[in-house]
Amino acid sequence: MLQRNALRWAAIPLLAGACAAATIGCRARPVPPPPSRARPETKYELRPVTTPLACVKEGAVYVMDGEGNNQRRLSAPGAAVPESLAWSPDTRRLAFWTVDRTQDPLAGPFRLCVADVASNGDPAVIYTSDRGLGGDVPVFSPNGAEVYASVYGGRNDEGKTAGGLFAKQFSRDLGLLGFPVGGGRPRSLIDRRPATRGPLRWPDLSPDGKQLVAISGQSVAHGHLAIIDLAARDTQEYRDRAAFIAQWCPRALRVAYLGPGKDRMRGLRVWTPGATTDAVVAAGLQPLATFAWSPGGRAIAYTDGWRYLVQVEQRHQWPSRLRKSLRTPGAVYLWPTWTPDGRAIVYEYHQTSGAQSVLKRDSLDTTIAARDLVAGGVRPLFAVSR
Repeated sequence: MLQRNALRWAAIPLLAGACAAATIGCRARPVPPPPSRARPETKYELRPVTTPLACVKEGAVYVMDGEGNNQRRLSAPGAAVPESLAWSPDTRRLAFWTVDRTQDPLAGPFRLCVADVASNGDPAVIYTSDRGLGGDVPVFSPNGAEVYASVYGGRNDEGKTAGGLFAKQFSRDLGLLGFPVGGGRPRSLIDRRPATRGPLRWPDLSPDGKQLVAISGQSVAHGHLAIIDLAARDTQEYRDRAAFIAQWCPRALRVAYLGPGKDRMRGLRVWTPGATTDAVVAAGLQPLATFAWSPGGRAIAYTDGWRYLVQVEQRHQWPSRLRKSLRTPGAVYLWPTWTPDGRAIVYEYHQTSGAQSVLKRDSLDTTIAARDLVAGGVRPLFAVSR
């Protein structure tokens, strides 16, 4: 037993020496550093946009690329109505109204023009209204063969004779018409007029091309939503939904519209036709002016008084808490239009100091400063294919 224990105690120094040798050997080898948990810095860059962009400058319509380069003036008689720009579904044509300002700048006559932008052709006049009648916002038919627009007239806030978009109270209405792009006699799109007997204003085509949403009413101050079924040639009015401007979501049968908000201000709402309720996207203390869906239909850019906001949809529900503010002090923002990839916004920009309006491009990354695109440009609109 003593001999066996002696052998055990004699083996301990040998094991200790072997472990020490192994430890020394391990220390001699280079040990790689642990992986870093810090995220690599990524530089956000705006991609060049080649999609055609249209705007109005000095009373004329200009087309260019999405960076504001290669500007080309479209020669058309009269002065262009900025709110009336509309691209065809294939982005080859551009429709807009002009008004003859040599006689009466509010009463017209108005001319509906269509330009073949793809072939660099000059606009063709496909319709001329009588004095006192004017055109509303046009929209192309699903196949691009017609331009849909209402023709009406009345008086402005000062009681002067005004046509189309310049009228605030309506007394004459030729109806919602389809104008052949190649010219010719227009046709009526509906058989039954709305009960309010007012024009159908600001029409917008649904993503499936089967319906139009418009604003019905006998005055701008008392408008409400209306859905036009193009196949049935019928109109369904929703008198319980007061509205000023409406627009279909590009990817779903939902409508965003400006309606009453807080303290008689305009609020932004999203509604699915047939639903009994809608969602309030924004209803602040400042009146909302204009808005635009993103190309994917997951966000809405809208103007809220002196601010420029982006409301992002979250889990297909409104309202969303994902909201960004793109704001420059001392400025007013109007008519946002998204770049086709949805990464940036072009809009009309006015400085309160009286400086000339410009188009600016804002990234959704607020660390990137906006930049001017077109000095003096108003009402920008990107061409988006459907």
